Amino acid sequence: MNRNKFRSQASSSRAVSGAFGAPSSAGLFGGTTAFGASTSSKLSYVYEPPDLSGIPEPNVVVSFKNLQKKDSTTKAKALEELQAHIASFGSNDGVEQSILEAWIEVFPRTSIDTGRRVRQLAHTIQGQIAKATGKRIAKHLPDVVGSWLAGLYDSDKIVIRAAQESFKEAFPTKEKQKNVWRIYLESILRYVSDVIFKESVNTLSDERTTSPDDALTKYARVVGAAIYVISYALDDFTEEILNKQQTSMNNILQQEKVWQLSYHDDPFVRRVIYKLLQTSVSKVPKSLDLKIISSCVLASGLHINQVGSTLEYVRALRQLTSFAPDVWTEHYSAPGKNTATKRLCQFLKKGSQGGQSEYWNELGALLRQIPSAVLAPSPTKSENEIDARLVTIDAFHDGIVAKDEPRSNQSIAWTEYVEYSRNTLYHYLSDVEREQLIRVAIAPLFHQYIKPKVELTRWTMPTAQQRLICVKVVQHIMDSQSIFTDVWQQNSAKVVEDLQLSLPEQSKNYSKSQEDLSTTAARWYGIQSVVSGKDVPEFAISVVTETFLSELKAAVATLRNRNGKPYGVARLIETAARLAPEVVFQSAEIRNLLSKFAQDDVPQLLLSPSATYLVEFLQYLENYLEVNAIWKEALRLLIGAPETTYKYNALQSLYQSAYLVNWANNEALRSMISSTLQQAMEGGTRERWNLISTIIANRHAPTSLHVELLSAMIGGLSLPNQREESLDRLETTIRQNPASIKEYSASPNGPAFLSKLLSLTESPNDIIAEKAQKVNNVLEAISSTENGLSQASETMVEIVRRGINLADAESLSVLAIVELARKLLDQAVEVESEDVAAHLLPTSHEWAQAFETHLNKAPDPTLAVMNPMGCAVRLVDNAKSNQTTMRDANGFSTALRMVWYTIAMLTTTSISAYATDGQMTTVLVSLAVFLQLSSDDIGVPNLSSLWSSSDPNLEQDVTDLVAATQKLVVSWLKPDPMPDFVVNAQTTLLRDSNGSSAFSYYNGRAYTALTLELNELRGSHNLGPGSSQLKDIRRSPNTFNSLAILSTIQDHQVVTRVCNELIAELTGYNIHVQLDGLRHLALLNSIIHRPEHEDVVSTVPQQRLVFFVQHILALNQELINQNSLENFWSGYFISAEDYISSLSTEVFGALQVVLPPIRQIYGSFWADSFFLIERTWSFSLKVPSDKRLPVLNASLRLLSVLRRMIEGDSNDDLQDAWPLSLKYVAPGMLNLLQELRDTPDTMHQPRKILNELLARELSRIPASSLGSNENDLYSVLASESLALQQATYYVLHSRIPSMQEDLSLEKALSKDHTSKIPEELLSLVLEAPTPDFFAGFSFERTVPLVLRSYLLSWNIIFDHWTNASDALKADYISSLKDGTYLNGLLTLASEFLITSRSKPVEATKFNIGSYVEDPSASPEKDTQHFLTHLYYLALKHVPTLSKNWWRDSTSRQTQIALESWTEKYISPLLIAAELATVNDWAPSANDDSDLQPLTIKTSLPAREITASIPIDEQTMSIAIHLPPSYPLSRATVTGLRRVGVTEQKWRSWVITTQGVINFSDVGGGGQLVDGLVAWRKNVTATLKGQSECAICYSVELVSWELLV
Repeated sequence: MNRNKFRSQASSSRAVSGAFGAPSSAGLFGGTTAFGASTSSKLSYVYEPPDLSGIPEPNVVVSFKNLQKKDSTTKAKALEELQAHIASFGSNDGVEQSILEAWIEVFPRTSIDTGRRVRQLAHTIQGQIAKATGKRIAKHLPDVVGSWLAGLYDSDKIVIRAAQESFKEAFPTKEKQKNVWRIYLESILRYVSDVIFKESVNTLSDERTTSPDDALTKYARVVGAAIYVISYALDDFTEEILNKQQTSMNNILQQEKVWQLSYHDDPFVRRVIYKLLQTSVSKVPKSLDLKIISSCVLASGLHINQVGSTLEYVRALRQLTSFAPDVWTEHYSAPGKNTATKRLCQFLKKGSQGGQSEYWNELGALLRQIPSAVLAPSPTKSENEIDARLVTIDAFHDGIVAKDEPRSNQSIAWTEYVEYSRNTLYHYLSDVEREQLIRVAIAPLFHQYIKPKVELTRWTMPTAQQRLICVKVVQHIMDSQSIFTDVWQQNSAKVVEDLQLSLPEQSKNYSKSQEDLSTTAARWYGIQSVVSGKDVPEFAISVVTETFLSELKAAVATLRNRNGKPYGVARLIETAARLAPEVVFQSAEIRNLLSKFAQDDVPQLLLSPSATYLVEFLQYLENYLEVNAIWKEALRLLIGAPETTYKYNALQSLYQSAYLVNWANNEALRSMISSTLQQAMEGGTRERWNLISTIIANRHAPTSLHVELLSAMIGGLSLPNQREESLDRLETTIRQNPASIKEYSASPNGPAFLSKLLSLTESPNDIIAEKAQKVNNVLEAISSTENGLSQASETMVEIVRRGINLADAESLSVLAIVELARKLLDQAVEVESEDVAAHLLPTSHEWAQAFETHLNKAPDPTLAVMNPMGCAVRLVDNAKSNQTTMRDANGFSTALRMVWYTIAMLTTTSISAYATDGQMTTVLVSLAVFLQLSSDDIGVPNLSSLWSSSDPNLEQDVTDLVAATQKLVVSWLKPDPMPDFVVNAQTTLLRDSNGSSAFSYYNGRAYTALTLELNELRGSHNLGPGSSQLKDIRRSPNTFNSLAILSTIQDHQVVTRVCNELIAELTGYNIHVQLDGLRHLALLNSIIHRPEHEDVVSTVPQQRLVFFVQHILALNQELINQNSLENFWSGYFISAEDYISSLSTEVFGALQVVLPPIRQIYGSFWADSFFLIERTWSFSLKVPSDKRLPVLNASLRLLSVLRRMIEGDSNDDLQDAWPLSLKYVAPGMLNLLQELRDTPDTMHQPRKILNELLARELSRIPASSLGSNENDLYSVLASESLALQQATYYVLHSRIPSMQEDLSLEKALSKDHTSKIPEELLSLVLEAPTPDFFAGFSFERTVPLVLRSYLLSWNIIFDHWTNASDALKADYISSLKDGTYLNGLLTLASEFLITSRSKPVEATKFNIGSYVEDPSASPEKDTQHFLTHLYYLALKHVPTLSKNWWRDSTSRQTQIALESWTEKYISPLLIAAELATVNDWAPSANDDSDLQPLTIKTSLPAREITASIPIDEQTMSIAIHLPPSYPLSRATVTGLRRVGVTEQKWRSWVITTQGVINFSDVGGGGQLVDGLVAWRKNVTATLKGQSECAICYSVELVSWELLV
């Protein structure tokens, strides 16, 4: 045999010692050790490794060897590798026999490993191998089936699931699984026997690698699982199968070692052994040795701590006792004097030991089965006889009140306690013992319940079940007449004593005393109902009646004598009458006592603290006595009584009572309520209102009383100081008595009430609005009736209609109206829904009135930039409306409110299902027109006056409304077939586009938009005339109708013909005579600018296009030059300038499409086009600012088209015309830039479109063509247009750096020449934006224009340093010194980037050395980048000024924060740049032969420059060190080696060099160069006239004085 075969298993003496060092060879439970057995166990850690020689795969061999390691992680990894290998086999491939045999050897041991993952994988692989090998594994199953099945009962759920899945994988059906159990039952029992009798803690775990706790846990898990296996076998198999294995079963079940596990330390083991006991008792009782079981399970099990197994233990004992009660007596044996009773008491005293409440139920059932000799044993000579007999009940009590007993168990525990006492133990005792049992074990429960005492805390029952348990206690006490009498009289006397001695009103603990008395009374009289029921002994009823009388006599006397002050006594009387009426009113003596008390004393006592309980007492008395006279007297006294808290409490109680049913016939009561109401309405306290609410909440009060009170309450809504109070009362009323408020709403006063309530929902006071809304919601829910609209609902409809047709400051919000209408529709039944819809949707007349003011004024001409009808807008009649647009509190017009309401109703309700086609047609037409008006208002604010508000939130709401409208309209166009109302709407819009009014214009636009949307969704759906009628369209005076038709026609052939005809007609047109040329050009552009007809112009003969272009260019040029049409303008409604501007716009629009097809044609019209563009720009200066936007936009678009043609393939004439035209086009664009600077475009879409187009085209113009008039452009940087700012920045940023070389040359040629930063530019940075500016602006959408102008201006300023000489830079620095310009920038950067934030800006993601606007970055991030870049430039170009600002900062905290931030992000870049500058200068440093040669070395990591000059054979050197926060912190100069000069002079040079560096205005590394040059000059000047000594070669002066 291989001598190394057992190398992995230790054979030291420690491996065979006892449990982790114990010398015993018997193991923890007496079994043999690993080496004590004749053969090695399959579960033992000492084993013979499997034979792996037959396995062909080396990796598999390694995996099996790793399974022999001690570490669980290594084993798990090996199992995963093995699992992957097995899974790699195909369905037809089998696992090698060698692998199967090796696995059979290692599986049992691996399946019980301490690692959960190892056990899980072991079972998974077992299932895979069993499935893969099929029948081949059958002969091996006896060796592994026990371990495999034991995994089904592992203590870990994950392992259990893995074992179940693997077993099911190998044996899919339940029948196959059961056959495995049956066939291999003998092997299974052998496995169980081996585990129990052969294995121990020592054999399963190696003490050298396993901790004692892990070893014990492993043993408990293995043993427990094995016992579970035999329990399952016993429980599942028939008697016939079990009889075949009777011997094996008996060998297990009759062994004491098995049952010794019942007191094992591990609860898992104990639970499974108790399970085995129950199964054995029910299936194989004859196989049990009762003496062994009694000794182990009872004698030892009762004695140990059963935490975690108490419930299973008690269940096992109950089944065992039921089978063999004599295990407690005859078979019981225990060492010493440990009797069964003593052991049982020990167990009972521990309680459930943290177990479930079910434990106590099982315990009660167990105690009912235990022999009486154990429960009530005979006393020994040294014991008291009664104490000995009651020992078990005492132990039971101790268990209930044990410290660790869960409170949730106590209800069941006390119930079982009382049951055990009465139904079990009681029957085993003598009469004397029984009385003692009740007195000492039961009566304390009753005493503690009635009046708890500290000394009886051990008898406190859980609050939730106290009364139910106490009922059982009373029934138990009634078993003894004498004890019941004593207990009852004792408690009654105590109640009398408490009520007589209750504290007076002046006492500090007065309230507590009265409440304690009330609590005692509730418990005392509540439990007496038990005694007054059926099957109660006569003596008990007699005792109760007697004590009742004495108690009530004392209570009446006390209450009378103390004037009702002890209200606890009054509550005692009320409680007695309420809880025990059978006792109170069946006794004549008690009834007479209470009747006399009610008549003589109660009316007077109502004005005392006892009023509340006395009123309730009178109510209970009504069922047995006549009390009307008593009520009458009480009311008389209350009316005349002064206002006190006692009176308020009395009235509160009275108004809560059923006595209010007599309101109509009781004058005194009516007078009382009227008085209360009047006091409440006259500004009474909250208490008075509470009284009114109490009356309304009283279900006994008549409806007429409710209506009267509600009328007064609703009147308070009109009084500002009573609104909140009235709304509170109304809400309470509606919730408590909805019938009354419903009836009131239906009364003639209902509409006024509802209207007022709705208006309050819009109150600016949030509290009042919220409360009013709550009331309104409930009212609407009850306002509808079963048939038709109720009167209240009709009122609501009128409110809705008025709300959508009238806009004023008092109007309800649209949301409120929508909510009201929606609820009205929801409440309407199916048959009336159409009627409701007809009332809730606006009529066509109402729509017309709403839009009238918006459609009676000419549209803004700037709209030509935004819509397809272009400058046809100029042809609208210039009619002026004198009507004023009505608006609500939010600035919304009636039309907008109507649209908002309609959209909300159509999208959130089913109203469209009930609307007629006529209504839907009206709605669609109106919404289509609204979309056009709103588009204009969004593009040009307040243009159509639909809304007037500067609130961004409201503007966003309007934008959302427009989007919702568009979405809804599109949804109506999609269904197939298309709804009829869509076609009807098209027809209506096209019909109403006839004419020249604004109404016609917007209807034409609406038709165009609607039809184009339809065309896109569904194909051709235009309603225009046929092709034979199109010729008339060109001559029709209905311009907008013609434009609508031509803009939507889809027939390409027809479009081509019309286009040809229009071009031919316009070619021969004389604009001077025929003034409708504008209309024809608009018609042409409506066709050729449509994307789907973009190729229509290419079908026109090129020669015709050339003639057309030449003709319109010549006529337009002539028109602009003449600049007057007065001879032909008589009676026309626009000025000559406006007409020329509009005509030019349409001409440029046509040329944009017509010129590209003829790009290869030569001719002068190319140059004429550029010239016309420039002339138009000059002409536009005479046109008012906004009116010129369309022509400027069209001309720039034409310029863009021409430029793109030049960049592509075009003829030479066009190519030659371009550079010539730039001489006047480029300056013209700059002039436009200046002209448009004062027109903000943030909220003006046409301006924004034009400005962006101008900026885009300027960026395409070469910088060299833009001229040199920079001073005229600086002011445009401050424009309120982002596009113009960017365009100006582009021009200046391109020009200024290139100018610096010329300026530097001029500066060098003339010493007197001084260059300054332009004043116009500096004026833009004179004032920096302040923190207050940022507080009022959000960076969500864009950077504030003021801030952007400021930052761009600074960037232009720093552009002056690019390519500038040092002398020129000095001039620029001098310009900045003249003012505090830089301070503002640095302060802004510091606040925005650092001090105003909780955390400074993280600048690592920015390219700090340069800045280019990033469209993908948020505005705030972009601003952070820009400011960081400018701060970097400030430190680079003007370090001294920046450092001075930082040093003079008033806040030390700011200085520290800025220095730290600069050191982290800015200084490394500056230091690297300046060291690079020094390196660049170094090669040219020695060009001057008159100076000493200089050697320079730089070190970026050390931030250091080393400069050296050779002297003789030595070297003079200095080091310049740049600090981490350079340039905020000063550079330091250190002398490294001094040669030939004195220490004083050397120090002077170092200080001078350091001063030059730190105080030089030059930045960008120039100051470092200056410092080095200064040092070298000092050295050179000093060494002039010196020579070497001929003897020692030291440097000496001419006078021979040695320099050392």
